[in-house]
Amino acid sequence: MLPLPDSVSRSSLLACGYSDASLRRLRQSDPSVRLRRGRYLAPPAPTLTPELRHVVRAVEIGQSLRSGGVISHTSAALLHGLPMIGAPPERIDVTWPGSPGRRPTHNVRPRRAQVHDDEITSIRGVHVTSVARTVYDLARSRDVRRRDALGVADAALHENLCTLDDLTQTLRANAGRPGCGRARNIISFADPRAESIGESLTRALFGSIGMPEPELQVEVDDAREPGFARVDFLFFEQDTVAEFDGKVKFERYLRPGETPAQAAYREKVREDRIRDCGLQVVRFVWRDLADPVATTRRLTEAFVRSGCAHWQPGPPRFLP
Repeated sequence: MLPLPDSVSRSSLLACGYSDASLRRLRQSDPSVRLRRGRYLAPPAPTLTPELRHVVRAVEIGQSLRSGGVISHTSAALLHGLPMIGAPPERIDVTWPGSPGRRPTHNVRPRRAQVHDDEITSIRGVHVTSVARTVYDLARSRDVRRRDALGVADAALHENLCTLDDLTQTLRANAGRPGCGRARNIISFADPRAESIGESLTRALFGSIGMPEPELQVEVDDAREPGFARVDFLFFEQDTVAEFDGKVKFERYLRPGETPAQAAYREKVREDRIRDCGLQVVRFVWRDLADPVATTRRLTEAFVRSGCAHWQPGPPRFLP
């Protein structure tokens, strides 16, 4: 667990020689130094990513929670180290067993739900929903896109932070709550073999447009070398490979001392060997995930080239 930067109270800064005017100038030059009213990053304030700043603020607010409040939803996911799409919200998600009368503040977005004792854990000294309960809450939440919730579920399983049994038990323990059906669809579609948020979103797209269910992380053999390539997705019956190429993935597989041009050439050689095995190859990048029509067309054309001329999309397996 990475160490968090220290925080300090306004009164402590005043005692160290700061004035309200200097603190005001500090906030104007860098608004991120103030975590919440009366609490600041200890000077010299480090530069934080939006995700880490959200974690620091969640810990700050979590330490002052009363009446059974527990950090939840997106804030809990970030505390657990789970990936999220887009910038984190400014407010910290907090769930109380009863929140009528609680209104959103500059710091807190209140949620109302019963959280069982075995669905609460402690991170950095604050109460946080467990990984399984966090996945469930995001999966049933209307303000989180289904595909983004699937990415969190896949990551939790891939990193062994929870199991499918944990998610199933959480569904069962919270049956009948609003959004439970939506959560069931997302959790039933989750797969620990997805290795990145990009692969999860690609899976969601395939499922929503009626593609056949691919196998994940399949090794491809040729006469020279068994398992020379491991591919993201393989549609067995259609003899088609699909790969998601994100920038992070490309950098992860860059070998020591290798230039991007050398890596691109190596990847071209790898793809040619896959094609020599009689497989079609279709690559996707981030912008493709927003175009289901083009994705359907590209995959259908690959299936036709492989000999499945009469293939047609089926009903969606994942609700968009």
